[in-house]
Amino acid sequence: MSQDSSSSSKPGKASPPKVDPKVDPEVNAKPERRKFSAEYKRRILEEADACTEAGKIGALLRREGLYSSNLTHWRQQMSKGALKALSPKKRGPVARSVGQ
Repeated sequence: MSQDSSSSSKPGKASPPKVDPKVDPEVNAKPERRKFSAEYKRRILEEADACTEAGKIGALLRREGLYSSNLTHWRQQMSKGALKALSPKKRGPVARSVGQ
């Protein structure tokens, strides 16, 4: 059997993978939820409504890192009451005053 030059390295001595020093390999324990402003939502909905060719909405969603369900939910919010529904809501339990 002939042996090529590529197999001439010693087995079991693989070089360590190259790591880009600019990239942080650690994953956050708790990822942060993205928050979209009412103006951003309105702008994206207007851009999506202006898309007339096939595939343009998909390109918009990929560019912005959104899902089609975002558009659906934001359209529902618009129909319920534009500015009020599109403003971000504070999550969590309702604060109650003590002493009443």
